[in-house]
Amino acid sequence: MLLNDKQIKAKQKAWGMIKPFSNSKMEFPSWGLGTVGYDIRLGPIFRIPKARVVIEPGDVKGDDFNEKTQMVRTLTDGELFCVEPQSAVWVQSMETFKMPNDLVGISQGKSTYNRCGLIVSQMVLEPGWRGRLEFSLMNVSEARIFVKVGGGIAQIMFHTIGEPDAPYNGNFQEADPDVEADSTDDSDGDHDSTTASTSEDGGDES
Repeated sequence: MLLNDKQIKAKQKAWGMIKPFSNSKMEFPSWGLGTVGYDIRLGPIFRIPKARVVIEPGDVKGDDFNEKTQMVRTLTDGELFCVEPQSAVWVQSMETFKMPNDLVGISQGKSTYNRCGLIVSQMVLEPGWRGRLEFSLMNVSEARIFVKVGGGIAQIMFHTIGEPDAPYNGNFQEADPDVEADSTDDSDGDHDSTTASTSEDGGDES
């Protein structure tokens, strides 16, 4: 069964599964609680592959991934990051999640960006998973597409399931565990800056 807004709010109150949480849609591109899902915000960390490297599935965890990609961090909500034509960027959500054992979440990109030619990779938030959602942005157009830090980027739809024997306990449990998210129902204010500010960072991210 797909959860509606009332059911998501009830689950949030009982479980605290999204932090921070907004009870209504905010700004544009919008984020917050919708009729049949929750729109998440784009976080401030971007990682792009270095030129002419070979990345294999086993590289995505640990030092190999850090060596083959370059981290760019935008420091302020509202700043813009350019996803170049025919390129992909690894990003994170601003929200952190604590999934109950009887729910699964499915993410999909917002139509605002789909119309521009920006594809947001679909992800599964498995029962029992905790962390910050990691996904890719893929610009399949010939245009330079700007995305806004702190703006809505994808929608999560929550489905009820029978409680599994073994909830998620894989490699991506507690993704970005050092982040302490603040739970609030308030918005963070307007994000209307159009200045793109980036800097390289050699830190470790999972």
